[in-house]
This record gives sequence, C-alpha cells and structure tokens, in this order.
Amino acid sequence: MKIIHTSDWHLGAKLHDQDRGNDHSAFLGFLLKVLENERPDALIISGDIFDTRQPTPAAQTLYYDFIADVAAAQSCGRIVVTAGNHDSPSMLSAADNVLKRLKVDVISRVQPNPEDELCVVRDGAGKVGLVIAAVPFMNDGELVNIARNAGDKSEVPSERL
Repeated sequence: MKIIHTSDWHLGAKLHDQDRGNDHSAFLGFLLKVLENERPDALIISGDIFDTRQPTPAAQTLYYDFIADVAAAQSCGRIVVTAGNHDSPSMLSAADNVLKRLKVDVISRVQPNPEDELCVVRDGAGKVGLVIAAVPFMNDGELVNIARNAGDKSEVPSERL
C-alpha cells in the first residue's frame, strides 16, 4: 500500500496581513501533481486544514476544489481527513454525504463508537490493505467525557479531570 500523509495546511492564513492564497494554491497544485505521479492508495490529511474555525469562502473553495480535482483525476484511492485544533468540526463535516461519494472520509469529532473512526482501505482485489485510526483533535472536555463514559477514570490523568 502506498500512503501520502500531510497536515497543517492552514488554508486562509495570512502572514503579516498579506494574503497567502497564491501560496496555498501553489501547494495544492504541487500535491495534486504528486498524487497523479504516485497514485497512492490513500491520502491522509491530519488536521488544521484551515487556519480558523470560520474559514473564508476563498479558503473553503481551495479545499473543495482540491478534493474535486483529486476525484476527477482518480489519482488517489481514498482520502481521510481528520479535524485539527484550528478546524471547526461542524464545518468540516457539513459536506460529509457528498464527500463520501468522492471516497473522502472526514472524521471531525470523536465518535461514540471508536470503530467509527476506523477507515479501511482495500487493495485492487478488495482485500483489506490498511486500517487507519482517524482520531481528530480532542479538547479537554471531550477527553473528560470519554473517561466518564468509559466508567474508568483511572486511565485519564487526574489533572485532566
């Protein structure tokens, strides 16, 4: 299995009040070419896709155009996206139904059933080739809730409760 892993795109970020849209566009163009040349089974995007929880329409357009370009080129078997601390879980998951049709899994929130965070990538023969534990960023409140729901607080350091 061939995997390409990336993170921390921070689409929409500015540097000293200078728009970095051209930089972000150039990076995504570069990544698209890498995918077309390498033809990986999976592209993993591990958080901080956007620089803020309320990305600009321009930043969202870059993201969705990139996903659409990858799907159109069929240059990647599957895309797995997890939310980072800069990302809005609800914004990232808003297009889940459409993205699933493009073979994109978005894990933006901690799932009640941990198995729902597993993404299976199959080879050309349909055999399981890779299982990705796609765990998004978890804030302190989510960690406490997980510990409480598990009923065993001994596994969570006391300073986190």
